[in-house]
Amino acid sequence: MCISNHEERTKLCFLANGNSVHTRRWIEYFTNRDYEVHLITFHGSDSVSNLDNLIIHNLYRRTFKFINFLYYILISKVIISKIKPDLVHAHYVTHYGVAAFFLGVHPFILTAWGSDILIDPKQNPIVDYLVKLVLNKADVITCDADHLLKVINKYCENKEKTQLIYFGTDLTKFRRHDLDVVSDHILLQKKDLTVISLRGLKKIYDIETLIKSISFVKEKHPSVHFLIGGDGPEKENLMAMVSTTNLSNNVTFLGMLPNSELPEYLSISDVYISTSLSDAGLSASTAEAMACQLPVIITDFGDNGLWVKNNINGFLFPCGDYEQLANKLIYLLDNQQERIIMGDNNRKLIDKQLNYLREMSKVEHIYRSNWRKK
Repeated sequence: MCISNHEERTKLCFLANGNSVHTRRWIEYFTNRDYEVHLITFHGSDSVSNLDNLIIHNLYRRTFKFINFLYYILISKVIISKIKPDLVHAHYVTHYGVAAFFLGVHPFILTAWGSDILIDPKQNPIVDYLVKLVLNKADVITCDADHLLKVINKYCENKEKTQLIYFGTDLTKFRRHDLDVVSDHILLQKKDLTVISLRGLKKIYDIETLIKSISFVKEKHPSVHFLIGGDGPEKENLMAMVSTTNLSNNVTFLGMLPNSELPEYLSISDVYISTSLSDAGLSASTAEAMACQLPVIITDFGDNGLWVKNNINGFLFPCGDYEQLANKLIYLLDNQQERIIMGDNNRKLIDKQLNYLREMSKVEHIYRSNWRKK
């Protein structure tokens, strides 16, 4: 239960993308506790629409982008003046962080997600300048990766306000299920050897490298089956690539999956793969696969090497190197006992260092410390 000096419940206002499962995970923790929780979103609310105890202010509209931004700021200002929140928490620096900056709200908590710090500022000097302004305006800044924290600290005059808070994984939801309780339509996807990828179909996730590796793996394991989850602008190109390389019998595109079904899909799989070219910290889907006791093969980028150790709980491979990816995958498919040991190690690691409930309790402590200052 939250502790408040007010007669009414403490009011939290999130500025975030309501279509993102990451937003849902942050907000859900607080809607299940004694808070009045609001979400102002400019992108829609698909991921959070069924959350109990959440008041959604969906401002999404299809117009010229600059006019959009002025509209969002104006309406958000009106909403916040009515809510009078005890605290505002913006997620993603170059979208909602910028909005919070122009709204002039305090206390103002800011969470960086990765690309908003690592990629967006490099593409435009104006964006780079805005990022500096926003980061220095926030009262507290959180992120979920050491290397991301270092970049943020280069912008910040006050480095004491930056904190490492992991997005975390809910181990009560993400655990390995026995096959006899897996839904029938999911169990149909289970083959003798099943490999899964859940990073989405965008350039940044480089699913092309995964598909290139399959031909090599197929030579040793002709019946191996790959499940590729998610959606994105590269879908048609990737499906065409699978077809032209005669891999249609070995690959199934799952599309966007309900979050509730992910543990079951992970439970029917033997190995998880991430070919992403960029990650802030350990990606949520990778951590979820580890919580479901899967060995993982992921790119050697960012903080990934802090979480995955070769031959201990999986393997790292250089970005874009499909031959190395294939070799490491063949090794795991050849060695069932190794897969089991690595999967068990992963579950223990996530429980020890990336427990969702423990990380969110840290966030709650930050909230309490800051709304009292207000």
